[in-house]
Amino acid sequence: IMPKAILDPYFKFAFIRNPWKRLVSEFEFIKRTPDHGRFKKVNKISFDEYIVYQSKRGDAHMVNMLCDKNGILQMDFIGRFENLQEDWNYVCSKLNIENKQLAHRKRGDKIDYSQYYNQKNKDLVSKLWSKDIETFNYSYED
Repeated sequence: IMPKAILDPYFKFAFIRNPWKRLVSEFEFIKRTPDHGRFKKVNKISFDEYIVYQSKRGDAHMVNMLCDKNGILQMDFIGRFENLQEDWNYVCSKLNIENKQLAHRKRGDKIDYSQYYNQKNKDLVSKLWSKDIETFNYSYED
């Protein structure tokens, strides 16, 4: 939406997360947050149904937020949740701002995301999030 000439001089960065892990984390977060806008809906559906439900939301796909209409990435740096502090350190150094240790808020219980997946729903995420997976080089095992 923003003209390239205005956007280009800025250092643009974003943080992304493995789609399989992100789905489990979001699902569990929404289910334990009664004031969340999707709480009632998500509490009535299974995780498999959530995958399909979430796939229809445009902002559930990182490429929709970080690429232009031609699919070209508009960020100068992509940090990964899986490497959050180190990637944040890089952003701070790039922007020449004070670097602080990041706090982890809204943390739920440690979840073994593999318990949510079978081959069918793993493949479904691969299909529905294929652009994210290809663009950001993720795999289920990451």
